Amino acid sequence: MSYIYMFFVRRLLFVAAMRIDIFSVKIGAVLILQVGWLYFLIDNKPFKSKTQFYFELGNEVIFYCIVCHLPLFTDYVGNPKTQVGFGWLVIYLQVALFVSNIIYLLIGSVDTCKRKLKLKKHKA
Repeated sequence: MSYIYMFFVRRLLFVAAMRIDIFSVKIGAVLILQVGWLYFLIDNKPFKSKTQFYFELGNEVIFYCIVCHLPLFTDYVGNPKTQVGFGWLVIYLQVALFVSNIIYLLIGSVDTCKRKLKLKKHKA
């Protein structure tokens, strides 16, 4: 199956899962979707470059870890200090995800600029 098609189907199913009223069913559905998506990525390797594949896989693993921590912000955990501790962990995971994405984009942009400059030099 096409990566783009599967990506949008996954997004639609994610939105549908978020509309479920029962929290445990909602989290279960999202975790099943995430594991299925990780399996799809590992099985099909839809990206041309290994770097992009591992980068996307890392993003999805971090997102999976964040979703796994969501139940810890409910009444399942009675200790507020524990909830705050896990909250900071989720923030650290999100910051790691954000920073790694920014670095990846910057490296890609620099490489693209270098390639375009080389092409310009060869044409001149």
